Amino acid sequence: MKKRTVKDFIALYAPEDEEKLVLIQDGVSADKTFLDTYWAAHTHALAMADVQTGQAISGRCYLSWPLTDKERDAGDYSKRFTKGQIYRIKARGWKGDALYEPQWYVTEVLEEGVPCPALEEIWAEYTKPILLEDEVLGTLTLDREMSIFEGTCKWMG
Repeated sequence: MKKRTVKDFIALYAPEDEEKLVLIQDGVSADKTFLDTYWAAHTHALAMADVQTGQAISGRCYLSWPLTDKERDAGDYSKRFTKGQIYRIKARGWKGDALYEPQWYVTEVLEEGVPCPALEEIWAEYTKPILLEDEVLGTLTLDREMSIFEGTCKWMG
């Protein structure tokens, strides 16, 4: 079986860059499958907004870009995006149907810390604590990244 190259990765996306604003939801990681000759770095944006209007145009989306072995080993890719920050990027949309969430190939980061009231409001809502009150377990707090409620309770006396 022929291994996939960076050229194959790029071919999965539209040929034209689009400018977008993205609100980063979590950290950056990278992987390389047995089918690939390159590393792929990725993160999630909680929301995406139109650069011209500042209006949110999509919810959660997947952002990805290829890395060389040297780039991956240096580790700087993991600092490209910071959780909770808004970035102006150039990206190319996935050509096919999104399986789970929209996918974008990030070709360039243009600006960090971009003001965008619509995305800032989404982040403020996202970071509000969600509490669950239970008679037996007490107060539980949602850990959004792990998708679990956590808390402390007396167990067996």
